[in-house]
Amino acid sequence: MSTRQSITFTGEGAEALEKLAEKRGVSVSEIVREAVALESWRQRTVDNDQHIFVGKDRDSAHEVQFVR
Repeated sequence: MSTRQSITFTGEGAEALEKLAEKRGVSVSEIVREAVALESWRQRTVDNDQHIFVGKDRDSAHEVQFVR
């Protein structure tokens, strides 16, 4: 099911979206959908007291902490 939404961005936000979309070769709508999916995943992870790590490999990984 699809629902049409209207979102207003600042000039800077709109420019960033357009650059991301162009770089990836996708639509601005796709960038927004992916951002929402990523934020939903992040929120579920935090809500479940799980941890998020970033790094090139396991040895260089650092935990990302979100302050509420």
